[in-house]
Amino acid sequence: MNESLARLFNDCAAAPGALGCGLRLPDRTSRVRSFHADCPNESLEKVMLHLAGASTLLASHDLVGHRVAWTFANGKLFVTSRPDGALFCLITQAKTDASEFFDQLVAQFAVTT
Repeated sequence: MNESLARLFNDCAAAPGALGCGLRLPDRTSRVRSFHADCPNESLEKVMLHLAGASTLLASHDLVGHRVAWTFANGKLFVTSRPDGALFCLITQAKTDASEFFDQLVAQFAVTT
């Protein structure tokens, strides 16, 4: 893992209620990091795979957004993408508000290689 990606993941750990984060690169490889036992790396790998499929489907219907957030019963999922196809996500506990924190991470993700 390169230094800029390691820094991004370390910063994710400081997000309010952080459970995990992930990055899906344009070459279809993923990097993930879990911060909580309820969100193991194996689950994060699956999340990244499904997010890639969902992003493609949304884009095919002109529903691409710079930043997307989903709220579930037990967590929140924040997602953003870059023009090169890379995806970045942060998963947090449902009752925390990490949206402003995620916005800061998005700026960092934009320059991460």
